[in-house]
Amino acid sequence: MTSTIWREIIKELDDKFTIKNKKILILIDNASCHKLDFEPKSIEIVFMPPCTTSLIQPLDQGMLYLPILVHTKYFFLILYNMLQELSSPSNHITESA
Repeated sequence: MTSTIWREIIKELDDKFTIKNKKILILIDNASCHKLDFEPKSIEIVFMPPCTTSLIQPLDQGMLYLPILVHTKYFFLILYNMLQELSSPSNHITESA
């Protein structure tokens, strides 16, 4: 995400919540693109401390590790079976006299 996109998102949300007279809190990582050059009226933005994103976000905790492992295992199993089939004697081309 770029800082321009982030700024547009926050500005749009701020306008919506200002009209509704509501206040919200956004907890976000401290990526450089999340810095704003204005102070939202209805949104309070709290930045997480450095090096805590991986502790909080499930995908950074290895949530995808098992599906990737299973997929990789089956990929190599299929590849192995294909190689075995290609190298079996019944698949060799023999010259006829």
